[in-house]
Amino acid sequence: MLPVYVRGSLARTISSHNLVVRPVAVLLAVCCCLSTVSAQWLEAIVPLPDSLGGLSHPQHVAYNSTDNKLYVGGDWVARGSLGESSYVIVVDGATKQRIAHVAVCGFVHDICYNPHDNKVYVAIWGCDNTGLVVLDGATNHVLAAVAAGGMPYALCLDSQDDKVYCANYDPPGLAVIDGATDSVVATVPVGDYLIGLCYNPQDNKMYCIGQGAEAVTVIDCATHRALASVPASGTEALCYDSRDDVVYCECDLESLVAIDGATNQVVASIPLGFPGYSVCYNSEDNKVYCSNSGRDSVSIIDCASNRVVAAVRATAEPLALCYNADHD
Repeated sequence: MLPVYVRGSLARTISSHNLVVRPVAVLLAVCCCLSTVSAQWLEAIVPLPDSLGGLSHPQHVAYNSTDNKLYVGGDWVARGSLGESSYVIVVDGATKQRIAHVAVCGFVHDICYNPHDNKVYVAIWGCDNTGLVVLDGATNHVLAAVAAGGMPYALCLDSQDDKVYCANYDPPGLAVIDGATDSVVATVPVGDYLIGLCYNPQDNKMYCIGQGAEAVTVIDCATHRALASVPASGTEALCYDSRDDVVYCECDLESLVAIDGATNQVVASIPLGFPGYSVCYNSEDNKVYCSNSGRDSVSIIDCASNRVVAAVRATAEPLALCYNADHD
């Protein structure tokens, strides 16, 4: 088996660009964000064997809080008895057992859960279905396909307005999708090669980044208009600190930039020492976790002081992070 470890069980993830040597079974580790710096550990490993087929490199995780399910997707196509396709694997959050797989024609680039309507949105590339596939959170059945206007790379929910934002890589553009009707209601022109989104519910803003961009674009979700462009060199990933109303942006200059949610100003630049890949916020302990690309570790940042306070070793290169609020 090819071991791939993913930390946590809630939130969207940033996809990997690492090729898989062979499209075989993988391991998915869930739930490892705990309450103190000295008590961080790997809690469980969920095997995804060859018998399910199709999922050769899991990198995207979303949590269905209504039905306590995990949805797992990957980038690379596997060829097997189930044909040439990719799959979204559904895992029971209580038993950590696989309960379903949903075939999608193409590469899965992101997964997003909408609790308002109990729907799961899957961004895919390839075949004739480049766009979004919408799944019923209760039955795991496909409800709709949405043409988002390009190659969808990142998804994020505007929980205040029940809208799903879809960042398109090429041609660039930000599609706004109504969560009730699954129809595109607006398109926002934002930079090139979009790869990341983050929502700020306190100020009702969406943050958008492009691959290696020099700024973070701030969007007013009420009007779907760009409000500001915040300098941040080589943007890679975003997350929101709800306690301090701060957005953190991981940059390829081996640093983490903190942006004030109210003023759209940079308030801190935190040196990491290594290039990061994804970031995740722990609301219980007010910490940000940043995966260190190529270093097999996760850096832990205290949001009160904006300083790195610890590093946790990962068994394999960590590609995605997410936080389990139910179990800290």
